[in-house]
Amino acid sequence: PDGSPLMVGFRFTAADKKPLPRGVRVDRAWVLFGEEVWEVSDLRNRIKDQDHAEESWINCSHTPMCEITLRDGPKWGPGVYVDVVVRFTDDEGQQHFIQAPKQLVIATL
Repeated sequence: PDGSPLMVGFRFTAADKKPLPRGVRVDRAWVLFGEEVWEVSDLRNRIKDQDHAEESWINCSHTPMCEITLRDGPKWGPGVYVDVVVRFTDDEGQQHFIQAPKQLVIATL
């Protein structure tokens, strides 16, 4: 009756499907539901088959796709829409954002 914490999985690729540029790392993510925000700044151990015990960001360099799972979020949904925003930084320190608006929360476990 109280629901389960939100879990969000997302992945992104370079437009040309080639490995992501050297130095690309995901360092922050936000999930927005109306006026509420779930911010995740510690991304350790959130990428498949990679362990970053000492870093709080995810290195996505030299892979064709970066796939990340965020767990233990707020209890929103199912049947609601959220916006997902991911910040990544390149090897020159430039910050870039990817936004996926109006993503349906399909189920909670």
